[in-house]
Amino acid sequence: MGAPDGTYAIRYGWNARVAGSLLFLALVAAGDFAPGPLAPQDGHVEGLFVPLVAALVLLLSTRRTAVRVGPAGITLRRAAFLGRREVLPWSAIASVALVLTPRAESTLTVLWRGTDTPPPDLPASPALRELDTYLDTQVEPDFVAAFRGTTMTTVGMDLCKVDPVRLRTALRTFAPDVRLFGDLASQGSQGHQDS
Repeated sequence: MGAPDGTYAIRYGWNARVAGSLLFLALVAAGDFAPGPLAPQDGHVEGLFVPLVAALVLLLSTRRTAVRVGPAGITLRRAAFLGRREVLPWSAIASVALVLTPRAESTLTVLWRGTDTPPPDLPASPALRELDTYLDTQVEPDFVAAFRGTTMTTVGMDLCKVDPVRLRTALRTFAPDVRLFGDLASQGSQGHQDS
């Protein structure tokens, strides 16, 4: 989880929501093997859940890293079952948002600016220009400028256990100027939570 240098890793792992979902899928899959009027080859599709349940159990048991916050930036695993990772350096990151919800999808969102992508021109549409002008009167100009031309990358946190306090501490350690939103922005974040 936390390292002496302040690095924080969010890992895939068991939580109450995931355990309940997998138990339900396992019971549905077991329906394929239950005795009944239909033989297993006569149209049961429950057996298709068996590889899904097995893959999820394997992923959760190995505790692979989903997100790592460290000195170089934020490393995101873009596909849980594949080795594909995306490393976003601190110089490119504009903001990080964490939304932990018990019933809907929990997410970690990073807004970042590519180093080789120039910021886009002002919108050509008159309606968008009017909206842009209105926002200039309502929002601080540096706030708008900070997010213009950014790319949003979102990682689902439903299969992970996230500690918002430790995540916030790691973000503040390595990138004190990065803007934090959602459960990271609230001062009263609770400790270890299930997503």
